[in-house]
Amino acid sequence: MKDPYQEMLEEVMALSLFVICLMVAFLAQGCANTKVDKVISLESPVKCRSINLPPVPQDVVISIKGDKITANPGGEQVLRGYVACRSLSR
Repeated sequence: MKDPYQEMLEEVMALSLFVICLMVAFLAQGCANTKVDKVISLESPVKCRSINLPPVPQDVVISIKGDKITANPGGEQVLRGYVACRSLSR
């Protein structure tokens, strides 16, 4: 019968070896400097539409309960901006 401390030491050593192997596996997958054949253009070929949103007001109250939405003027402004952004993203 083995000493309990000896068994615990063996388990800790095995776990440590496993963790070290995992660390080596993750760290060994670093980046490599390679030559790129294709020139990458920073300009987007598709021009995206944009929207100019006003800043968020100081007082915004929005209450959404199912299909019923109530909002103060600041909340309406935020909701209209959200709807405009969402329609552009589609």
